[in-house]
Amino acid sequence: MKRKLIITLLTYSFFSCSESKTENFLNFSLEIPIKWKVYKRTGIDSYVRLITTERNDSIYMDYGMYSNSLKHYAPTIAPLKKKEMILSFGIREYEVIFLDKDSITQKDREFYKNRIELFENINGKKAKIVFPKKGRKGIAGVYFENFVNEKKLTIYGNNLNNEKGLKLIEVIKTIKLKKY
Repeated sequence: MKRKLIITLLTYSFFSCSESKTENFLNFSLEIPIKWKVYKRTGIDSYVRLITTERNDSIYMDYGMYSNSLKHYAPTIAPLKKKEMILSFGIREYEVIFLDKDSITQKDREFYKNRIELFENINGKKAKIVFPKKGRKGIAGVYFENFVNEKKLTIYGNNLNNEKGLKLIEVIKTIKLKKY
């Protein structure tokens, strides 16, 4: 509930302080800031677009059967005392976070996660929303597993800070399906 309120307030402040334009895509539209630009890209089996922000951040859009699900692979975390054994399996040291403690807790795992994931309905469609934790950079975006006719839609940006990530999510929340 608290997150929903924060996101709602950010939506209001974002759209009340900036001009936006309606950008039409294959079977939906988005309200994007007027300074953002949309570029056509060629996809092999999907509808692909690139959107650039006023600061040239890249936002990727992919609509098709095999769109990126924004799946996150949590980092491997292990006790320091097991380092030698783990490395003997051929795992590289930079692939593991070793902590100087006897056991790893869920709190440790949460600390090293670099993003927040939640599920919400956007315009009647179940959506997976991801954005970086405050003070970090990472992927921000939305994934719709069954957007239209079992096709998937992903709209996301890489290396966005928390503020830019939330801005992108608010833009995605303006999505409207075209009526046929």
